[in-house]
Amino acid sequence: MKTEDLGVSQTPFGYVFEKGNTYPSPTEFSVDENVLQLQGRVLHERILLIERNIPIRSHEEVSQEVIRNIGDQNIVYTEPGRKLVMWPWCQLAMYSVNGENGFFHGFEIEEGKSGLLYVAKALKPEYVDGNSFTIPENTYEPSVD
Repeated sequence: MKTEDLGVSQTPFGYVFEKGNTYPSPTEFSVDENVLQLQGRVLHERILLIERNIPIRSHEEVSQEVIRNIGDQNIVYTEPGRKLVMWPWCQLAMYSVNGENGFFHGFEIEEGKSGLLYVAKALKPEYVDGNSFTIPENTYEPSVD
């Protein structure tokens, strides 16, 4: 991710350094061994500086997402019923069912620590908003056991 013209914004969990959307998108984008299929999608790249936990939310705005822990602290990837420790330089890829339904996830960081997460998204065009995207209403509801 090139670093010129990054947008920076503060969030409830820390900061977002946003490269933004690539127009027109290539047909695919490789992040090492993971490939985002971008036919009919827009490539969006950002880095998250995570200072506080990010609650699980729905991600209907994307059909695929690749994330990589680029910091020196463990980040816990959370989804309903599962937590996975992402050690430094660990990479994960998420794919929506048929590229339509989205998925649910969030992140946790040890209190007092900060984490850096690279994110590449295959955005659905209806969620593109300038050089960023609209986050749809969160449809995630935790199960009550």
